Amino acid sequence: MRPPDPEWRTAGAWRAEAGDGLRFALLTGDFNPIHWCGPLARRSLFGGLVLHDFGSLARSIETLAPGSYTELDVRFLRPVALPSGALSVQLARQADADGWRALRLAGASDAVHLAGRLR
Repeated sequence: MRPPDPEWRTAGAWRAEAGDGLRFALLTGDFNPIHWCGPLARRSLFGGLVLHDFGSLARSIETLAPGSYTELDVRFLRPVALPSGALSVQLARQADADGWRALRLAGASDAVHLAGRLR
């Protein structure tokens, strides 16, 4: 049986712009066209531009207080479309017995883009 969902609090929010895929590609060297080339991205299974998974993780982590965690464990569940609407970085209000707090990046209609935990 699945445990109940935690009570979430918003730790931060951000939006991705249409050019963020190319900016992240220039930073990392990952030039997969689904991140920066609109005509090719529209022909992909995503139907348009999407942000690199690690780009969405980096932007989400930027919203957290520096030094507020030392370990991070996440899974990428759904790509962030470019441009995106408002995205909410959410933390569970309570940590578990081992000190882990649930973390997620939620978008429109509570679509979860990444989920995991930190401590």
